[in-house]
Amino acid sequence: MDNHEDYSNLTPPIRPVNNSVPPPPTTETGVPINLPTDNSAQSAPMPPPMPEMPPAYTPPAPAYVPPPMPEIPQQPAYTPPPMPEMPPMPPEIKKRSSILSVLIAIIAVIIIAVLAFLIYYYSTKPYGGVPISPDVTVKPQPVKPVVPAVTPTNVITFAVPEVLPTTTKSGTCVASIAEPYRVDTYRCSVGTAVYDPCFSTSQSGVAYCPVDPTTDGAILVKTSKALAQKVPPAVMKDNWAWFIKLEDGTLLSPFTGTKPIVDGTAALYGGKITNGERPVLVGELVKGNVWTVQEKILVKNGTVWVTKSSRTAKVDTVWQ
Repeated sequence: MDNHEDYSNLTPPIRPVNNSVPPPPTTETGVPINLPTDNSAQSAPMPPPMPEMPPAYTPPAPAYVPPPMPEIPQQPAYTPPPMPEMPPMPPEIKKRSSILSVLIAIIAVIIIAVLAFLIYYYSTKPYGGVPISPDVTVKPQPVKPVVPAVTPTNVITFAVPEVLPTTTKSGTCVASIAEPYRVDTYRCSVGTAVYDPCFSTSQSGVAYCPVDPTTDGAILVKTSKALAQKVPPAVMKDNWAWFIKLEDGTLLSPFTGTKPIVDGTAALYGGKITNGERPVLVGELVKGNVWTVQEKILVKNGTVWVTKSSRTAKVDTVWQ
């Protein structure tokens, strides 16, 4: 027997469909309200985007706090053990030590006394070995003055250098007056300038004229013919010089013209006028280890030269 019931004939009730359009809403006074259509709703402006929220606050991590240090137990202070007591010194040893100390003290006193005597003896004893009596007065020995070393006069026999100067002037040459005791010396004239002495060279008709042998101002004088052969004088002198340098650096040369008379003596050499003073040498040069000569300083009194001072000067160098 089939227990299933047949429900195929059962149909649900059909509800009527209301296709009518509902009336538009109105206000309390009956004025209809215009609702926006779908197009107007679509054209409405969009609301602005929401601002981004700041990140959530994160509190900083707490500072690191180190754990407390464990307490170190204190060690008890070190107490050294007591020193053992020394046994008392026997009386015999104690007596020996006292005697030894007394002997050492006596020896020390004797040594000090001997040293004091020796010091006194040698401090009062002269070099001769005889002790000085308190009543004897020792005279101090005179101190000898220190004598400065003597520099001898430098005597130069002049020679023409191998390398001749390049400056050459044309002129005439005759026998020298400044150096008459050499056969190779000449007196050369170039215009109004006179050079004396000049020395013959290996070149024919060419003379070497050193204006000042202490400088490099020499020139060559070329003549139109060979230099004449000189005849040496009958009497030769070895205390003559054609250029002189005194110990104080004064430079002098012979007078080749009229020799001036100074205080009754002819002046043979003269130097340049400096600050109104003119040095001259009167008399002959005195030869020796150190040559000397009488120097006078002249000053002008009106139109006349008079002597300001006079001395014996030492000669440093002579050129012959």
